[in-house]
Amino acid sequence: MKPTLLTGIFAFALYSAPLHAAVVIEEDFSGFSKGTDVAPDMGSPVITDGIVPAELTKTPGWSGSGVFQAGGSVYISAGEGSLATPAINLSGNGGNYKIMFRAKADVASTPLLIMDTQNGSGYGFATLTDEWAEYTMTMNGGTHASVIVFSGMYGGYCIDDIVIDDGGVGIPVLLPASDFTRGSFTANWEETVGADSYALNVFTLRYDPVTTIFKRDYLLEGYIVEGTSHTVADIDFGTPYYYTVCGCQGGECHIRAGTANEGYPRGRVGSCGLCGHGCER
Repeated sequence: MKPTLLTGIFAFALYSAPLHAAVVIEEDFSGFSKGTDVAPDMGSPVITDGIVPAELTKTPGWSGSGVFQAGGSVYISAGEGSLATPAINLSGNGGNYKIMFRAKADVASTPLLIMDTQNGSGYGFATLTDEWAEYTMTMNGGTHASVIVFSGMYGGYCIDDIVIDDGGVGIPVLLPASDFTRGSFTANWEETVGADSYALNVFTLRYDPVTTIFKRDYLLEGYIVEGTSHTVADIDFGTPYYYTVCGCQGGECHIRAGTANEGYPRGRVGSCGLCGHGCER
């Protein structure tokens, strides 16, 4: 095996899933391939324990009851049928957001109730036809952990192509670190829609034997940068560093954008840069 010289500087960019601009969640239900929108697969309920199997959706964590596959769309049965998103952050843009979807009801003029279970005032109705049509609803009162529920209490219907957009700042796409020296490196990211500045967090991870998780020791926390890169100085040679970036607008930073979950990164999240003569990536 070819020897590799590692001279001790590591910088990892912690990636969030790259979402387009302000889209918080988007689901096309292509995994719901059984049945058709005319004849849903009613013999095999998708949900048996309250949770939609993760392999059926782009984003895991959907839940509900009375949910069936319908040829690339979801059929929600009348009565107690419902479909709920995972917990999503809709607190950006003052808690205002849009819900866009396609739907068709078993019977024309069926009302569809949509509500945020974390905010009793966040609800609305759409009147469905018995043909596929596109709908857009404007809601407010979004929280850091909103769960949007689509109810079938008034009649059965198919729903597809759900998009929830908070109209706020997009998520920065992080790029590999660069320009390593013994005491610095450059953190890089792409420009994102709606942001006029960025909040940069740079930290190391320290294992806490009491809680058995890795905690962050920040070198920079919420450091405001106007461009799309920043040279991080005063680092300790030989210590791995991690960074995240959040988009800001008008002095308000949207912490949802570009942050990573607390704890040790699972596997190699982001890109690793190794500095020095003979360094290899």
